[in-house]
Amino acid sequence: MKKFMIAALAATLMLGASVAAMAQQAGKVGVVVKIGGIPWFNAMEAGIKERGQKLGVDAFMVGPTSADPALQVRAIEDLIAQGVKVIGVVPNDAKVLEPVLK
Repeated sequence: MKKFMIAALAATLMLGASVAAMAQQAGKVGVVVKIGGIPWFNAMEAGIKERGQKLGVDAFMVGPTSADPALQVRAIEDLIAQGVKVIGVVPNDAKVLEPVLK
């Protein structure tokens, strides 16, 4: 069990370092959430910004004013048009978002 915990910790550290390096190369990291302006996602936004500052990248969150997958598609298209290379999504409907994420 101890060996497993050490291996899991090592894997987590390596993954964290890889994500940090990828984010720094990307320059901008955008996260599209289901709906903006609610407490859960407000807290998530604070964490995204805080972590972005620690990594030295422009990390931000966007979210539609209603839980509408079409508005999420538009937000993703906007991020792509802005040249954002790393985009995270909390999907309303994964099937609707699939084409824009390809």
